Amino acid sequence: MGQVLRRDTAASISDPDQNIVAAWPGRKGNTATGRRLWRLVHFLSFVVFALALAHGVSSGSDSQTDMARVLYWSSGTSVLFLTIYRILVSIVKRTGSTRSTAPMRHS
Repeated sequence: MGQVLRRDTAASISDPDQNIVAAWPGRKGNTATGRRLWRLVHFLSFVVFALALAHGVSSGSDSQTDMARVLYWSSGTSVLFLTIYRILVSIVKRTGSTRSTAPMRHS
């Protein structure tokens, strides 16, 4: 089931689908290459999620059941909402935009 490839990298292969989960220990982004690799893996996980969701919806054996539809809709919309939220927060941080709800005072 579980298999240790190296001391600092662990991989687990499960079920007939042979899904591989890899974990890198330590801080992300210790070097420029580490940051790029981490971002690449992170962004590719969005693509993999979208493909897995599309596969489940289109050809899943339980995709016609109400429970599966609730699962697909809730997981898809929550990931979409949180992704859009994260992008908007990142844009606001980059522009340095800080809107205050307090009225402006004129002297």
